[in-house]
Amino acid sequence: MSEWISVEDRLPIEQDYQSTYLDCQVIATDGTNVYQNTYEIGGNHVGRPWSGFTEDEGNYITHWMPLPEPPK
Repeated sequence: MSEWISVEDRLPIEQDYQSTYLDCQVIATDGTNVYQNTYEIGGNHVGRPWSGFTEDEGNYITHWMPLPEPPK
C-alpha cells in the first residue's frame, strides 16, 4: 500500500499552466478523518491557476495518497 504524502511535499497533480482542467481521485486526511477526495487544478486563461481538494470536510487536508488498484 502507498505511504501518506504531505501536501507540503507534493500535491496529487502538478500545475503545468497549459491545462484548463485536470482532476484525480485520492485518499485524503486532515489528521483525524480519512476519506476519498478529488484534487482539481485549472487555469482561468490569464495566468491565474487554481487548485484544491473538492471536499475538505471543513478541515485542512494535511496528507494524501493515491487510490489503490481495484481487485482483479
